[in-house]
Amino acid sequence: MAKLQNDKISAELDLTANKANEEIHRLTKATENLRKQNQEHRKEISRLAATEGDYSAEIKRLNNAIQQNTREIEQNKRKIVEEEGKIDLTRKTAAQLGKELKNLKRQLANTSKAADPEKYRTLEKEIRRVEKAHAAATRSTRGFMTSKQDLYCHKRLFHGNRHDRKHSCDRCFPQCFQYRR
Repeated sequence: MAKLQNDKISAELDLTANKANEEIHRLTKATENLRKQNQEHRKEISRLAATEGDYSAEIKRLNNAIQQNTREIEQNKRKIVEEEGKIDLTRKTAAQLGKELKNLKRQLANTSKAADPEKYRTLEKEIRRVEKAHAAATRSTRGFMTSKQDLYCHKRLFHGNRHDRKHSCDRCFPQCFQYRR
């Protein structure tokens, strides 16, 4: 029975993480589109300012559109942070964990240990927790890449192929005759 409950909890965590990731993706795309619009508006303002004539109403309209887009971008950023908070550490990607770790380290650097020791300790604990999760998320990819390199080196060794070029295989150096001609 406990096994079923753990599966149910895991499925609920996956479902929550998937919904949050979809929302984050949607908000990120919307933010990207708003930034592109702002860039186009700024180009249009530059073009209008360079030409002669009275385009102040058009420039004012474009500036108002840029300000509105900027407010929406800020709202999207806040919603993204909120959605990222809903995702459990074990369900986050290595990129998300790296971003969170960078943010926490920046917060720690801006926090005085003497002025606010409690906040400093909580940030240190959170950094350690995120570092462990990040290491776990990246561990499998590191293992895959090193095993792939080992297979390549050993394949060449067993098939009798010589190493025509230098390569950096420190683990099988005695067997890999890197400099053999």
